[in-house]
Amino acid sequence: MSTLQKQKHLLKKSVFWGLLMSVLFLALFNTNVLAALPAPTGLTADSENGQVTLHWNAVSGAIKHKISRATSSDGKYKLIANNITSTSFTDTGLSNGTTYWYKVAAIPGTYSSAVSATPNVVPAAPTALIAVAGDGQAVLSWEASDSATSYTVKMKTSSTGSYSTVASGVNNTTFTKSGLTNGSIYYFAVNATNSVGTSADSNVARVTPVAPPAGSVYWPLSFSTAINGDEIRYPYGPRRPGDYDYHAGIDINAPEGTPVYAMMDGTVTNITPDNGSSGPGNKVLVNHGNKHWTGYLHLSAFASGLTVGQTVQAGDLIGYVGHTGANSDHLHITYMVGLTSETNNESRSKNPLEILPHSQPTVTAAFRTDTSNTVDINIPVQQNTIRWIILKGQGQTKIADYYDIVGQGSTNRNNQSQYGMYIDVDAPVDPYPAGGGNLHLFVRPDPASSFVADRIIIKDFNGNTLIDKTK
Repeated sequence: MSTLQKQKHLLKKSVFWGLLMSVLFLALFNTNVLAALPAPTGLTADSENGQVTLHWNAVSGAIKHKISRATSSDGKYKLIANNITSTSFTDTGLSNGTTYWYKVAAIPGTYSSAVSATPNVVPAAPTALIAVAGDGQAVLSWEASDSATSYTVKMKTSSTGSYSTVASGVNNTTFTKSGLTNGSIYYFAVNATNSVGTSADSNVARVTPVAPPAGSVYWPLSFSTAINGDEIRYPYGPRRPGDYDYHAGIDINAPEGTPVYAMMDGTVTNITPDNGSSGPGNKVLVNHGNKHWTGYLHLSAFASGLTVGQTVQAGDLIGYVGHTGANSDHLHITYMVGLTSETNNESRSKNPLEILPHSQPTVTAAFRTDTSNTVDINIPVQQNTIRWIILKGQGQTKIADYYDIVGQGSTNRNNQSQYGMYIDVDAPVDPYPAGGGNLHLFVRPDPASSFVADRIIIKDFNGNTLIDKTK
């Protein structure tokens, strides 16, 4: 072997022994370098908007960590972060609504158990909440809130009171609250919830539970249980008998002196003579039991011998059509639920068609092609069962509840701007005294420029959808 070859050989041996001694030295004085650290414990994942934040317990001796992520529970994990020196990490730029799985490991060490999280935003408040009255119950329904995983239903017993939770973890968009007192007013709101948080309240839904009337209900002039037994001129809700106002009953035109009959069995609780000014004129109020009352207004005269406290049967004479307190001959019928000591309270009124036999309406709606942002609605006067008008567009939802509007009292209810919606109506096409025909409503956002309306939903007092029209 030449001298040069011997020198190379000695150099290789020297390098080998030097490396070996270095490894032995590190192993002796820093055993953590080679030893595998235990898997981190307590890994949690908090969902936020477009991101997930991980937290885990510290591992003794660990200086750095690595994190891997998968998009399915049994999928392939990919390293997304390395050399993390803290015990938390935020993964950003994620897709809301997508579920991600994570594992974390100390370096060197084994991975923890996996946790999952679904980044999201706090859900928007539910919209278009309605409450339909039942016997001792309220049936609620609302439109789904994007990204919500469940809903919470809240209730209170006064408009200014505090809500209490009646149901949480509701997994659909309907809920029935039972055990309520007939004739009492209740207010409901709904929240949407997901892993990120809880929404603001929905709109408020007002409802007065009531049992169905006992026995048959008769039309007051024809004393008939036939469908559409008496011809209506002005229905419940918006009307224009000259000036616009919001009607808390129905008007039936008939010549002065036409007999008026009790619509159901009951007891006369109030007889109010005409005071010579505008108003109800000669009025009779009858309590029918089960929280039902009917009022008969503008009478020319009362039935002979009629007294407060008198028991009447359906079809008994109450009085005669007139125009006391009014400027034309007609009978105004008010149907009220849950009066206490009042002789009259139109804020307690409901549409008399809730109890009178009627046919179902055919409703049309059309979006105007001009710049007025208006929707035209036509419905037969005789079958005007509208309770809710819902106007939507550009992420906005406005809802007008006829019963809420009337419940504000006679001054506020006559304002055409209600709950972010402007409501108007044409005068009847047929000249007085004719009734029937179609009612022409037109609605728009208020102010008109607040959003562009592109969908209208109209529901009746039973919660049935009369029309759902998209622009």
